[in-house]
Amino acid sequence: MDTIGNTLRHAREQKGVSLADVARTTKVKYEILERIEADDTASLVSPTYTRGFIKLYAEYLVLDGKAFAEIGRAHV
Repeated sequence: MDTIGNTLRHAREQKGVSLADVARTTKVKYEILERIEADDTASLVSPTYTRGFIKLYAEYLVLDGKAFAEIGRAHV
């Protein structure tokens, strides 16, 4: 089973977008996006903010941000 981080990373790579591009457009710090892709969300600010970051990232990739945020609820 793929994780949220792996799924987002794979979608980003398929679109040919760098993590820096995602950070610049979404205004989510590069380091936070790195942690999301590494499924290392326990060290982030709060579960609520983390779900929001996941939602923004997924929406940037034209994925269902709300669905990713709900999945993230169980893993954050």
